[in-house]
Amino acid sequence: MTQPMFKIANAPPMDIRGVNSALRERAAEIIKKALATNVVERCQSGDEFAQTIRASAVQFETMDFTL
Repeated sequence: MTQPMFKIANAPPMDIRGVNSALRERAAEIIKKALATNVVERCQSGDEFAQTIRASAVQFETMDFTL
């Protein structure tokens, strides 16, 4: 149990594009930011995260985040 918890807390998350290579780079960046293990690299609130998504939405014709 200790090793998986250590990995979750310290290892960078996998690149989501390894699961869905069609996912746009900006969407992958948003997901990576949300999963960052370093607290200063993450959005500091839900509002900040929503603003990040809204600001990026203008880059997408459709908001398809399905895997």
